[in-house]
Amino acid sequence: MVQDLIVPVPDARDRFDDVHRRLDPSHGHGFLEAELVALLPDEAELTYAATTESRFPISIAYTEQSDVDGAEAVLRAELDGGPVTGLEPRVDDGALTVSFWVSTLHATLTGA
Repeated sequence: MVQDLIVPVPDARDRFDDVHRRLDPSHGHGFLEAELVALLPDEAELTYAATTESRFPISIAYTEQSDVDGAEAVLRAELDGGPVTGLEPRVDDGALTVSFWVSTLHATLTGA
């Protein structure tokens, strides 16, 4: 089984990763859905794949290491017509919210 947060908009990967690094400086890069599938070994048969979206206040991702002002500035710029981050920011009941996409893959080894 493989499960990970994915980049939903391929052309927005750099901005998506930028926001994530502002939230979590240890973030490397996000995978596209197809790249996650490509991580499976050649002898693996994909038996299940699903991607789900969840919307949360961005504040759930804040830690002491987060650049809160920087992350929110990028997301608010998108709300004002700026570059797309792939996080689909919006304001819900006064809170800045974003969408996270998680892909879950199940596979069995066929040639082992």
